[in-house]
Amino acid sequence: MADTTSMDTMEESSASQKDEGEIRIKLFSNIPQFSVTDKPIAVPRRLRRVHLSQMVNHLLQLDPPKTFDFVSNGNFIRSSLGGFIDSRGLQAEEILSVEFVEAMAPPEPPLEYIHDDWIASVSGHAPSGLTATGSYDNLVRVWTDAGECLGPLDGHEAVVNSVAWVPATDNDETVLLLASGSRDEKVRLWNIDSSGKSSCLWVGKGHKNGVNSVAVQPTGKMIASGGSDRNILLWATAGTSDEEQDKKKTNSKRRRTTQVTVEHSLGKLTGSGLSVTTVSWPERDTLYSGGEDHCLRIWDVELAKCKRNMVGSKVINEVALSKKNSLIAAAEFDGNIRMYDPRSDEAMQFCLSSHKRPVCTVVWSPENSNQLVSGSQDGEGNNLKIWDIRSRKIPIHNISGPKGKVFSVDWVSKTAILSGGEDCRLMVHPLESN
Repeated sequence: MADTTSMDTMEESSASQKDEGEIRIKLFSNIPQFSVTDKPIAVPRRLRRVHLSQMVNHLLQLDPPKTFDFVSNGNFIRSSLGGFIDSRGLQAEEILSVEFVEAMAPPEPPLEYIHDDWIASVSGHAPSGLTATGSYDNLVRVWTDAGECLGPLDGHEAVVNSVAWVPATDNDETVLLLASGSRDEKVRLWNIDSSGKSSCLWVGKGHKNGVNSVAVQPTGKMIASGGSDRNILLWATAGTSDEEQDKKKTNSKRRRTTQVTVEHSLGKLTGSGLSVTTVSWPERDTLYSGGEDHCLRIWDVELAKCKRNMVGSKVINEVALSKKNSLIAAAEFDGNIRMYDPRSDEAMQFCLSSHKRPVCTVVWSPENSNQLVSGSQDGEGNNLKIWDIRSRKIPIHNISGPKGKVFSVDWVSKTAILSGGEDCRLMVHPLESN
């Protein structure tokens, strides 16, 4: 059962003078095995989450008991019932519909894999269980789920700011591809075979300043890179065209060479006012970017045009689109995670506010449309948080483990969250499945 002590002590206070009397609530759940009476129940206004959870356990006769969260009008109840309805201007005479959901258990103590320098980027590959990291020692590393390092991928000449796995484009599961971008102004594509051996397939040159972020098209056929030169460059995963490759083969007959192929970009997306800090490519023809100009841009890749420019409040360090709810989460320099809805005229919808220092990274849950994880420059105990967007000021959990700034997180499966940062440790935070 999840530990409720820390969460309950954080819940917002209500006006105590108004917490006398009763309120009628109707409990329900969308989980079939948690069916309760649909008749309204009169309960004291002073009841809080812990008391409601005890009541549901009693009604369902659960043994062992479970911990529940409670949602009404699209928001978690984080105060007394009386405080909740008063703060939202609801009428005390109304019957309050309250959905109960099983609370997310806190992550278990993390597994740690030591690096020689700060970790700038982490990327998990769910099918294989591998995790890639990009580091300040100029190296890319690939780790197995057993904690074995398959060997550093050496080639970059500066900090590796970003790594991203390439989705498989055919049935060959014995070969994995990994993209990396570095402060050395280059993009590299790596090949990792089933034995763990790796090689660099090509190096992409075209940026005039450091590469801050790389993202891969869902088809696996293209890679995007965002740089401090204000440009987003597009690359073919397969490298040059078949015709050009045939020419190279003809010209190199009877010759063997170990020189890595140099690639040039297929195209460029221009218009960013300052450094492009982040790119995300969750949809085939649509790419998302954020930057130091405080703007979140949506690009039509085929037309090479910006479809929409949403002006934020601060530098945007990372963006992540949820395919389940269509919201774009932006990790911003002022410590907020802002939620943008590209379907709305008023794009910025709300903030998640608990971090006190710049938020460096944000990723949505692969399973739950309401949950995401963020990493920041806050101190230990506040630098890694799991959120539910129905609770906008209080995270579900502050994850323990990282001791310094968290520069990158990933959440590729329901079983674990990955993090890396200033303490030189790749951390795997195991999650309990409900």
